[in-house]
Amino acid sequence: MSKPRIFTAEFWTKRIDAVTDNVRRMVRTGAQFVIGSVGISEATPVDAFALDWRLIAGSFAGGCLVWLFTTLAAPPRT
Repeated sequence: MSKPRIFTAEFWTKRIDAVTDNVRRMVRTGAQFVIGSVGISEATPVDAFALDWRLIAGSFAGGCLVWLFTTLAAPPRT
């Protein structure tokens, strides 16, 4: 019985290469989540000193995780 593909070194090598090659895209996706969360929570003009920075950090981390899981789940480019 052969191992499932997810347990092979080749599978993870391609996925890790895809992640490290696209770190800028991960940061951009995290920033888009932040813009969306600030835009939803703040209907008035944004004051940087009055923002909820935990919300911003959580939105950024959530966006990065969504991008990471999407990248890991997508088939690698050959």
